[in-house]
Amino acid sequence: MKKTFSAFLGILTILDKAFLLFVDECTHVCTLNGSDVFLVNTTSFIPFEEEAAVFESQTGKDYVAYIQNLRKLFSIGYYFSYTYDLTTSRGSKITKKTPEQRFLWNRHLCRELSSQNIDRKWIVPLIQGYIGHFSVYLMGKKMDYYLISRRSAYRAGTRFNARGIDDNGNVANFVETEQIIGYNGMLCSHVQVRGSVPVFWGQRGITATVRITRNYEYTNSAFLKHIDYLNANYGKVLAVNLMSLTKSGEQMITDAFEEHVKRNDLPTLRYEFFDFHYACRNRRFDRVNPLIKKLFPVADSMKFTVEDKANSYLITQKGIIRTNCVDCLDRTNVCQSKIALKMIESMMRSLGVDLAAAFGQDVLGQIDNNNPKQQHPFILNFKVTWADNGDTISRHYSGTGSTHSSVTRYGKGGLMGLLNHGMTTLNRFYIGNWEDQTKQECIDMVLGEHTETINLFGESLERELKLREREFASFEKISVFTATWNVGSFTPPASYDLRRLLDFEGQPPPDLVVICLQEIIDVNPKNVLVSTNEPTIQLWVNVLTDNLRRVDKGYSLLQVKDFVGILLLTFANDRAKTRVSRVNSESLRAGLLNKIGGTKGAVVTKLYFDDSSLAFINAYLPGDENNLQARVNTIDDIHRNAFQSEALGKKKEEKIETLDYKFFLGDHNFQLACSNAEARQLIENFTYAMANRNDAQAADILFSLFNHDEMTSLKKNSEYLSKYKEGNVTFLPTYKYDIGTQTYDSSKKPRVPGWGDRILFWHEENAQFEQKFYDRREILDTEHRPVVALFELEVKKVAQEKKEEITKQIYEALNSKPMEEDNEETTDMPELKSENSIN
Repeated sequence: MKKTFSAFLGILTILDKAFLLFVDECTHVCTLNGSDVFLVNTTSFIPFEEEAAVFESQTGKDYVAYIQNLRKLFSIGYYFSYTYDLTTSRGSKITKKTPEQRFLWNRHLCRELSSQNIDRKWIVPLIQGYIGHFSVYLMGKKMDYYLISRRSAYRAGTRFNARGIDDNGNVANFVETEQIIGYNGMLCSHVQVRGSVPVFWGQRGITATVRITRNYEYTNSAFLKHIDYLNANYGKVLAVNLMSLTKSGEQMITDAFEEHVKRNDLPTLRYEFFDFHYACRNRRFDRVNPLIKKLFPVADSMKFTVEDKANSYLITQKGIIRTNCVDCLDRTNVCQSKIALKMIESMMRSLGVDLAAAFGQDVLGQIDNNNPKQQHPFILNFKVTWADNGDTISRHYSGTGSTHSSVTRYGKGGLMGLLNHGMTTLNRFYIGNWEDQTKQECIDMVLGEHTETINLFGESLERELKLREREFASFEKISVFTATWNVGSFTPPASYDLRRLLDFEGQPPPDLVVICLQEIIDVNPKNVLVSTNEPTIQLWVNVLTDNLRRVDKGYSLLQVKDFVGILLLTFANDRAKTRVSRVNSESLRAGLLNKIGGTKGAVVTKLYFDDSSLAFINAYLPGDENNLQARVNTIDDIHRNAFQSEALGKKKEEKIETLDYKFFLGDHNFQLACSNAEARQLIENFTYAMANRNDAQAADILFSLFNHDEMTSLKKNSEYLSKYKEGNVTFLPTYKYDIGTQTYDSSKKPRVPGWGDRILFWHEENAQFEQKFYDRREILDTEHRPVVALFELEVKKVAQEKKEEITKQIYEALNSKPMEEDNEETTDMPELKSENSIN
């Protein structure tokens, strides 16, 4: 088979099939510094296997659907050049001789090609963003203007799926925008950036309510990484925040941002707040001009890059303006376009041209002039180019054009602009709720972050890497304390003493403390539907924090997650604070996940400690004794569905089973499969043996009692429960007691005692893992006795450069293996022929 194409972008895996990805049709956008730049129009996907075998298979329709959506993704704002590196700005080309990975959108698609030393002429860097160009004459000489926006491939995604910062300091919708001027043989370049506010925040639900998801202590490390990146790549930073004071969500984000700015007091960071909505109300965007004039001396002092005819650098830019609003789209684009214009004035002045004189008025006055007949051709083209830039970046992030593009394009909104603003806002609402998830899946596939992609070659690589892990990672032991307690709507006093619960039995204070509570509120219809548990949650947070700080003042709350009466609290000490990352939580109802009014289910928190992953599941399971298998099925559902649902502001993430360490805690509602009389007799015999210090006899009695445990007998029926282990149970059943006593249920219909409260663990066979103790605590305020466990486990810290070196060795070894012989007819690889010369 022969294939004519414009560019080869790499190998893309869709679910379990690999495809060669090509650019079919493209449009020539401009010629920059002698190199042609192209916009991707259409793409094609060629499977490694016979097309009929792929597309006519049982899952063929899925491949077709994904390809259609991927083609749609690539049809808007993707650019490439055979001979010009679009991923780097003019100024950064001084030090960066290879593509900038942050802006390289086919990085993952070319990963295997790069590792196998495929000739670089086959690897054409691809950026997502916008490129525009126009030419005008100034003072009798031709001036070429280029605008290049590069969207980051890190923390990439759609508006509600990608917000704020991640633990590596990457922010959502991070865009580097470079304007280049060619005039009289000289090249001038100036760069600005935009990006989401660098704190952990998000929006979920139909109302897109803003939530700050981590406090200052667990955000500051990521915040500083972001500023360090900006300093290392651009120099000093002027951060301009355009959010509103009157919108509570935006004010919440601004408060978090400003807390980091003030408390860190960094000499390389200057912060400026400007309430754009208030100042420019009624769409009077000329009112942003005082801000631009205020910022200009700082921007001008940071300079811009200047190259002579020989491409020698005469001046280099020494700082960056970082602008944000909530989405970093509409308000940001207006502000950046005006900063850009003022910098053009400065550039042209350095080249001997006075723009104000050429325009007949101040440059900001000229751009705000709404009469096209009075506007210079440069301004007319400049406004259109920046409006197109804003529209394209907005389509990438929100699915629609900018709400302010009519003003950027024409200088004012007018009635049609106002109507367009309303329609665009409605379209964003629709796309955010119904189309973003599909687009997000496609982005994740392109960047290698799709949770359901199966790369068979990649799996072989991961297996080999696992075997050689100790060659590129260092290991250290940490401790994790866990507790589960059904508190039965017990409300503790503010001074409640929990030293019994938090007794670490002589061990040093653990790095992580995970507390799983059930029934923190009375589970009645009102509380279920209205969710009035916030005061109770805060009470428990305060009580536990106070008690933990009596042990070690360094403990602080890392994460809170609840569902009706189920509460999971995660604390970390000072040693762990800067080493914990990628924290996320979610809740799941038992049975049908969308069942209204359900009170049983689970809360799950996952996190990384260095480069090892941990998950904690607090499950409160249904107690129907007539359908024990349904309870087992619920356990499997929790594991299958955790972090796999999609909604506004929520995308699929890695599955629980793929994480390094899993802990399954909670009130699982399992009892003893024997008569009440038999259970209580065995308990009485155990108590008597212990009182007489006959430990061996007591252990035998407890073993006989535990043989009736429902969970133990049902584990084999569960895909996931069967993989968990449990420490030796050396304590009596934890439920059900008369409150305030050591007497098991003495009501008219007494319950059979049982070990409903459990702590299970699941890890790889060779993991360095030890349970230090597993016990119950004698706290008599509820019908349950809390259960606690302390674990010591090994976490890894990966040396990335060493890992990449070993990865390359494994690739070479895997590729040197001869192909396995197959009696069936083999499929020849396509014969490929490009119409373009890629040098």
